[in-house]
Amino acid sequence: TMGSIFGLQFVRTNLTDLRAWARRQQAEIVGASPAGRARYDRVRYRQPTVLWLGDERKGLSPMEERACQRLVRIPMVGK
Repeated sequence: TMGSIFGLQFVRTNLTDLRAWARRQQAEIVGASPAGRARYDRVRYRQPTVLWLGDERKGLSPMEERACQRLVRIPMVGK
């Protein structure tokens, strides 16, 4: 991150409040998942967009994936 993380704003919330906020902002929630049909870098994102990344090992839960309007996949290189 080379310090760039200090320039970002983070918010801790729950699923219900996130979805309500996204509706008010007219934001699309896009989840990163191996189940995503398209690669993340080949998708046109509308503005504003919330990109939801899950835990590195487990990813998004099924409930979290259902909360997304769209799923994209991030291809992994190597083993």
